[in-house]
Amino acid sequence: MPAVFSVTTTRVRDGKYQEALERYRRLKAVVERHGGTLSVRTQLYGATPLAITTIVEAKSWSAFGALSENLEKDSDYQDFLAQVRASPFGDIIQRSIVTEVVL
Repeated sequence: MPAVFSVTTTRVRDGKYQEALERYRRLKAVVERHGGTLSVRTQLYGATPLAITTIVEAKSWSAFGALSENLEKDSDYQDFLAQVRASPFGDIIQRSIVTEVVL
């Protein structure tokens, strides 16, 4: 089965880059606790320099569903969402779900 990726790109607000990274460190621990992986990338060149892209990976659609369900029930994940909503460090500019193409 192909891997499934939830990809979010955020334009970080001025002065909020380190705060964004700290919040993503905490999110990474939560995602990994539930069997997923989270990687973080930053754009160095292009339309939105210094935008941060997070990639949550699950090994299959069933693993992605289980991860999503577990995150919905996790108080640390809910705290992350509440904090981002109350005090955003950036603005989401793109979200997508993609799957691996096996050649």
